[in-house]
Amino acid sequence: MKSFIVGLLISLSTLTGTPTYANQALDQSKAMMQKTGITEQVDEIVQYAQQEITRRKTAIPQKQYKQLKKLFEQSYNATALYATATQTFLSQFNKKTFSDWQRKLDSPLMIEMAQLEVTAQQNEAFPEIVKYAQTLQLQPKNKVQLVTKLDNATRVSELAIETQISVTRALLIAINPTLPDNKQLSSTQMDAIINPIRQQLMTEIKTISLATHLYTYRNVSDEKLQNYIDQYLSDSGKQIVSLRSQAILNALKSALSRIQKQAESALSI
Repeated sequence: MKSFIVGLLISLSTLTGTPTYANQALDQSKAMMQKTGITEQVDEIVQYAQQEITRRKTAIPQKQYKQLKKLFEQSYNATALYATATQTFLSQFNKKTFSDWQRKLDSPLMIEMAQLEVTAQQNEAFPEIVKYAQTLQLQPKNKVQLVTKLDNATRVSELAIETQISVTRALLIAINPTLPDNKQLSSTQMDAIINPIRQQLMTEIKTISLATHLYTYRNVSDEKLQNYIDQYLSDSGKQIVSLRSQAILNALKSALSRIQKQAESALSI
């Protein structure tokens, strides 16, 4: 990890001629990653990958399960995922964009919304969110349209779907070498398995996201909610959302690449 970061700093200082700028870029990138939830998202990816392996503990031979578990622990390693996300942020570091978004985050509106979002993540909120999911058709049309716009602007559902799809593909790739030669899946066959899963996830996750947003912002006026959405649709908002998404997608791709490189030898039995 340290040598990786040192390499990045050397590259940046070579480009700028000022090591101080590189240090500032790294510090501000890490701070922005914390502010945008990258750290938590990386942890969630690791947890999800581990859960998917645990679910298959009794479905495959014990030796293969242990090998699969080790492979996923190595590939979906929080430090490695975070390093890839950090590299993405550093490669697109823009002081003006970061500073502008930080000012927005410090505004009363963004602080209020952040507090509401934290509250909605508490366990006691879950039964209420379920109720909203069961009564979507009864919710105010204007509020439904607004929270849908918010979900699209923040790309929250999109990242949740891509995380689950990426881990599913990793499982197929990891297990594939253990199948008989005439049963092994081609890339096209894997896509044929994954595409229906993606469609199902799009429906399920969009519903969950919609219900969660409706609950979270239930007492927020339409005007204030639109103002909140506008922050994400601003120039700096769009750039930060895009950067956050790319950082997570790159982290997922890096894990998948490690799976592809190690699967055949790691799971041979």
